[in-house]
Amino acid sequence: MTTQQDSVYRLARVMANLVVLSMKIRNAHWNVTGPDFHSMHAFFETLYEVIERDVDEVAERIRALGSPAPGHLGELIATATLKERPGSLEASGVLLNELLADYETLVVGLRHDIRASGDLDDPTTTDLLTGLLAQFEKAVWTIRSHQVSSASGSVPQRESDSCKSHSCCGG
Repeated sequence: MTTQQDSVYRLARVMANLVVLSMKIRNAHWNVTGPDFHSMHAFFETLYEVIERDVDEVAERIRALGSPAPGHLGELIATATLKERPGSLEASGVLLNELLADYETLVVGLRHDIRASGDLDDPTTTDLLTGLLAQFEKAVWTIRSHQVSSASGSVPQRESDSCKSHSCCGG
């Protein structure tokens, strides 16, 4: 496998995981229930908006390497290591726990892919993946912070208290 093929393979897996994660976050956005609905609905929206930009950046890098970006949902789901989640009404704590596990899985995978792309002497892909890693590590922190809020029953009441008002998760 050439350096370019290896980078495309890794990027396609990252992109597939991002597409699955985006759908899981949208699912959470649509189906969250409970007294913290409004704040969690807004929080999930900020998360999936960032992921959508990430999908585009990864797809464009794949194209820059001379390969077609994956565009078939079946292909993406088969390539992803993250698993889909059926739609169901859930309390925010359940959804946050699942998303936290997914983000942590992506962090581990990105660290591995960064090391591999560095070994392949592909600095542009390494840079893209490093940026994603930093963003996902920050998302892990914000999700954990929201878990504490949800567990304590502390529900932000003002829009300024939501994630949209500051720069967490790319918002």
